[in-house]
Amino acid sequence: MKRNYYFLASSLIELIRGKTRREGSVRELVDFCEEQLHPDDLESLKSLFLFNDIRNLIWYQNPDDPYMTPSFYTQDELKLGKMEPDQLLPFLQAHLENRASRVQLYPELIETDELTTIFFDHLGDIRDSFVREYYQNELNLRNIAVALELRENAEPFRGKLIPAGDAYDDIVRNTSEDFGLSNSFPYIRRLIPLFREPDLTAREELIEDIRWEWLDEKIESDLFSSDFILAHAIKLQSVERWDALNVEKGDELFSDLLNTVRRSVRFAIEFSKVEGTETVEK
Repeated sequence: MKRNYYFLASSLIELIRGKTRREGSVRELVDFCEEQLHPDDLESLKSLFLFNDIRNLIWYQNPDDPYMTPSFYTQDELKLGKMEPDQLLPFLQAHLENRASRVQLYPELIETDELTTIFFDHLGDIRDSFVREYYQNELNLRNIAVALELRENAEPFRGKLIPAGDAYDDIVRNTSEDFGLSNSFPYIRRLIPLFREPDLTAREELIEDIRWEWLDEKIESDLFSSDFILAHAIKLQSVERWDALNVEKGDELFSDLLNTVRRSVRFAIEFSKVEGTETVEK
């Protein structure tokens, strides 16, 4: 049963897609929730940022390296976890053990994408159903968007999609315009025309709209539960992201993301660039 947080939920400013400017950051929200949420719900909140932990596990080696936040683990916790993998979540532990044994479960993928795939293999380890469903939605949405872009540019899918999720098999096997996904993922019909146009910002805005629609559908009138707090954190990341952009830099950023996709460093790296905040340990 979901816990309700009447004071916390009522203190959050309503976020409206494309209209709200942020007041405070996601990191500040997480810090505030440290004192407000039940430990299990706080764990669920931090679990929303596991893509940053994926990036940190692979890229954070020295104190001067950027550390992506918010994250599930602090810098000190991750350092300890690298020395004692059994202190980490099972999917991170499995990857470190594979790397130590020089085992690649997905040799066609680069390390970041391989770890992302291992994360989805272990998605059932996450106890919170809202968090699990959020990641499932993100996986399908991103795989669909990347596949549309790759197809538009006549590029192969191999090694560039995360081989997991409900949409993956149809994407790689079905040659129809919608990959046979219109019934399961009706939003693909809205995405297809935009991927024929050069406006990268419009594509990302539509992807964001689809994400917010999913969140609103999950929450509906449940305005005080832990799920509402989690949805607010996801939306705040969105507002924070778009607030940081301006018209001149928008297309440049999305062009960089597109190039990242084409190099197949696409899923977790993409999230870390647009959703994470870099910090340097002092």
